[in-house]
Amino acid sequence: MPFKHDDHSSSALNKYNELCRYLSSLRHPAAIAFSGGSDSSFLLDATIQHCRVPVHAVHAVSPFVHPDDRNAAVIMADRLNASLLHLEWNPFHHPEIIRNTEKRCYFCKSFMYKNILQHISNLGIALLMDGTQSDDLNSDRPGLQAINELGIITPLAQFGLDKKDIAHLSYLKMQETRAVAVNQSCLATRIETGRHITQRELQLVAGIETMLSQKGLKNTRFKIGTRRARLLAPDISRAELETLFPEIRTIMSDSGFGHLELSAGPLTA
Repeated sequence: MPFKHDDHSSSALNKYNELCRYLSSLRHPAAIAFSGGSDSSFLLDATIQHCRVPVHAVHAVSPFVHPDDRNAAVIMADRLNASLLHLEWNPFHHPEIIRNTEKRCYFCKSFMYKNILQHISNLGIALLMDGTQSDDLNSDRPGLQAINELGIITPLAQFGLDKKDIAHLSYLKMQETRAVAVNQSCLATRIETGRHITQRELQLVAGIETMLSQKGLKNTRFKIGTRRARLLAPDISRAELETLFPEIRTIMSDSGFGHLELSAGPLTA
C-alpha cells in the first residue's frame, strides 16, 4: 500500500526508499528474525513488498518469550501474509545465559542466532536479517555484539531508520505494521542481574504480567530481585499499583515466592 503524503515525513520516506532499494536488490532467499514487535514487523512488511526472492520470518520460541509475544508474532505474520517458521530452543541448556551476568544478552543472542542460522541453512538460506533500528545502536545492548559477530544484516539501522521513523511510517501506511500487542521484551530482563534465572521465576513473571494486562494495565513489568519483587508501570501512581498487591501477593505465595517483599514504582525508559 502506498504511503500517504505528509509534510513531516520527507526524511523518514527517504530512508525508507533507500531501504526498499536495498531489499529489491537481493537475489537470494532471505530470512528475518521475527519477534512480532513493531521493528521486525516493519522490516518484514517492507521485505515482502520489495524483495523479489522468497522471504521467511523465523520466530524463535523459548521460555524467555512472553506468551503475548508468541501470539503477536502469529497474528502479525498472518496479517502480512508472511511465511512463518517456528524455531524452539532452550536457553536453560546454556549455563552462560542462566548465570545472568551482565553478558547474558550477548550469550543469549549468540546461541539463539546460531540456532536460527543453522535452521535456515538447512533450507538453503544464507542471509538473515534482524529488526535492530538506529536508536538501538545508541543504547547498552550487548546482544548487538553477537549480531555483528555472526554477520547478521540490520537494514533498518543501516539506513538510519529509528523508532520515531518506524512509528511515523507505520502510521502513514495505515494498519499493516502496527503492533498487535505490547512488546513485552525478553522475560529474562525481569530477573535481577547476578541472580540465576529459573523457569519458576519466569512463569511467575509471565503469569502476573498477563493478569495485569487482562485488567487493562499494559506495558507493566514485574521484576524479581534477591529480597524483593517490584511492580513497575508507566503513568500509574504508586497508590493505584498498591491496590493490586493483595492479588499479586496471593499469586507469589502460591508460586513459592511469598518470602519476597513487594514494592511499586514508575516504569522508566
